[in-house]
Amino acid sequence: MLESKLTKLNRWFLVVRTVALPEKRPVGTSGARVDLLANLSAIHLKPNVPFYKYDVRMYVVFSGNDQKEHLKELTKQTKDDFPEQQRKTACVAVYKHILKSNADVFPNGAALFYDRAAILFSAQMQLKLEGEEKQLNAPASLASDMGTEASCIRVVIKKVTDNYQVNSNEIRKAVSVRDVDKDKAILEVLNLAMSQKGYLETSQFVTYGSNVHYLFDHQSLGFRDDELPVLADGKYAGIGLTKSVKVLEGNDKKSPTAFVVTDVTKGAFHNDDQNLLEKISQMSIFLDPRSGNSCFNARTAVQPFNVKAILQQIKGLYVSTTYGKKKRTFQIGGTGEPPNKLMLQTPDGKRCTIEQYLLKQYNLKLKYPWMVTVSDRHNPNSFYPTELLTVAPSQRVKLQQQTPDQVAAMIKASATLPQSRMKQTKIVKEALDISSRSARLAEAGISVDDEFVSVPARLLPAPVILYGQSQKINPTNNCKWDGDRSKFLEPAQLTNWAVCTMLTQYDGQRLDVNAFIGRLESRCRMRGMRVDPAAEIFSLSKQNYEGLKEWFATQKQKGRRFLVFITSDGIKIHGDIKLLEVEYQILSQEIKGSRLLKQQNQTMDNIIAKINIKLGGVNYNVQMAPSPGSSSGTWFGAKDTLFVGFEISNPMSSGRSEIPSVLGWAANCAKNSQQYLGDYIYVKARQPDVRFSQFFQKLLLFESAAYH
Repeated sequence: MLESKLTKLNRWFLVVRTVALPEKRPVGTSGARVDLLANLSAIHLKPNVPFYKYDVRMYVVFSGNDQKEHLKELTKQTKDDFPEQQRKTACVAVYKHILKSNADVFPNGAALFYDRAAILFSAQMQLKLEGEEKQLNAPASLASDMGTEASCIRVVIKKVTDNYQVNSNEIRKAVSVRDVDKDKAILEVLNLAMSQKGYLETSQFVTYGSNVHYLFDHQSLGFRDDELPVLADGKYAGIGLTKSVKVLEGNDKKSPTAFVVTDVTKGAFHNDDQNLLEKISQMSIFLDPRSGNSCFNARTAVQPFNVKAILQQIKGLYVSTTYGKKKRTFQIGGTGEPPNKLMLQTPDGKRCTIEQYLLKQYNLKLKYPWMVTVSDRHNPNSFYPTELLTVAPSQRVKLQQQTPDQVAAMIKASATLPQSRMKQTKIVKEALDISSRSARLAEAGISVDDEFVSVPARLLPAPVILYGQSQKINPTNNCKWDGDRSKFLEPAQLTNWAVCTMLTQYDGQRLDVNAFIGRLESRCRMRGMRVDPAAEIFSLSKQNYEGLKEWFATQKQKGRRFLVFITSDGIKIHGDIKLLEVEYQILSQEIKGSRLLKQQNQTMDNIIAKINIKLGGVNYNVQMAPSPGSSSGTWFGAKDTLFVGFEISNPMSSGRSEIPSVLGWAANCAKNSQQYLGDYIYVKARQPDVRFSQFFQKLLLFESAAYH
């Protein structure tokens, strides 16, 4: 039946085009009126102020082997933290130099806003270019960290248009419910204006992207050390500010106002200039959980499972050599054999180990010649000893470099009380010169309120949570409720399932897996699920992808419907589990060993709730509670209301066109209108117009299957 429906649907040719969205609905009236303090500060613009836009290019000029002049663009964008900061810091130094050295080009009193790359705005007055463009020179020493034997730095400034590009009166053009109708030029100016101190004061702030500014020294603004968590793995926590400029239309829709949205943020960084081997020795995988002391040993660190964990922490990190006349900085791509085993060929044609080469060439005797080497990502045949490398500065911790303990520590540090968060936000906001006292902003006819704005809001009636057996629970005002004794609305069946443990020796001794599984089964039955005893509890000794795949294949042959994995916190194999779940079409759930130690009903209920949903069950429904005489909230539970969400994940830019983009979607297309089903399809990478016919076919098939 479904096949015949699919045949009919295949005849459809569905293309999504740009359409105009409907106007916003009128403001609702349900709930009690309250006033809230928002992290918005109003921006006021002097009328009729023109902002002239210029294109700025900076080039490092050097002579090549052919004795000809070559250019390396300094303003070229890059995505990695270290080269981004290196380039932008150099751009700021060059920018400050040309401002000081070329008074004939830059008018006295002009308010300039520079983005540390290729965009420059001048408020009120135009630059004196004497033509379409102006070339200026700066000393090569301003970009000495770029590592090029340069003769000078050439700066080329061009007009973007003959007339002014933006006017302060154009704030209304930035407001529209249709994104294609918005003119965001004034927002570009204001975002740059709010960022100037963060951009230009490179000794006080480090900025990532365009809107995230971190402090180099949090104590300079009165922040205490205990306001930031202590991190392992050679990392530290920093504090800063995220900001963006928005235009709100206002209740009367006649007087739109620009606001700067600011919020304190905390992030994790790699320790600057730390020896790489020292960083490795501080990794949490080498910490004794009982004493908290490091049990690092360079000889045991080279064991395969340790090398894999080390690489996860340092892959993609930029490091610099500490030997030789010329420092070399590169990005780590992988690991290799230790220096006392890895061979290389010297310029005279002889072969020797890296250990022997360093001793002969640099008179360096390695302390740990048996420790693994690391390779250059862009030159994978080049290997370096970890003890002769240091971590390049200003690098944030990437997602794959995070540990569960670090994530938990950062979440806890960020979960501050609203009044504390607003206070911290205001401190950093004022340090960034986003205030009414800013002379730079005043020169451009811009002022910012010091105080945050108060906005009207409505406290809606609390919804009702509907569980099985028609049990209804009313949440408290903080949106919490106790469903400890409740049965699921639609409990699933947990049958023909198995458990696989992947534990360290220490966890294997202290964790009672059988007792945990017994509690899991009992708790599932209490929530209304039908549960058969686990078919097997298997301890996987081959704790890698190959061993995991073998076990998946065995379970597939046995017709398993669900697999539970219990893994030590230090074993990173979640991605492999999910990959094999798709390949073998067996649902799975990973549970970290630390969860077993808590023995809390809430922790167990969270695990069971996920299992029930994965098996097709529904935990509960939410019933909105409309005010008397109001229809507000009825749309949420209406069966004829369809919610569809989708997101496209694009591959990294690598020139490999065969890697597709992934279009994932979810919709309430099940029989229960609050149950969401999802899937994904592959589409051509980065195509400008996505054809959604495949997507809608699957959506309609899911809905058809639910009702027939």
